[in-house]
Amino acid sequence: MVRYFLDTGIFIQSFDGSDPQKQDHAQALIGAALNNHIGIISYQVVEEFLDWALHRFEEPLTLQDARDYLKQVLMPLNEVSPDMELMRSALDYVGQTGYPIGDASILAAAVKGRCQIIYSNRFQKVQRIGNLILRNPFLNL
Repeated sequence: MVRYFLDTGIFIQSFDGSDPQKQDHAQALIGAALNNHIGIISYQVVEEFLDWALHRFEEPLTLQDARDYLKQVLMPLNEVSPDMELMRSALDYVGQTGYPIGDASILAAAVKGRCQIIYSNRFQKVQRIGNLILRNPFLNL
């Protein structure tokens, strides 16, 4: 099975009812990650999502709902935590790609987590960086 990394936007989209097709697809990716143990996230995604969910959603999550989501979804998927090796790798990706450090940290986390694909809504076309495929799962919906 192909192992994949879910970027923050996938989780945000899973709560966004303005486009039900994208919302369903995001929820399916998250569900498969949880059920089949083939998708992961990093601590950075946890932190970014909780910031969005508590402060930027049109209807923010309550603290209890955020705690529940953390326990049931985010914690089981979180396999990569920040360390100096990850930061050095992220800086290497900044140099290789010109991406900002946050995006480069996602690349480094996906590699550290042994993923082949990064699913992110930030990409307008399929890209390849080293052995990683960067794909927007919502482009062809």
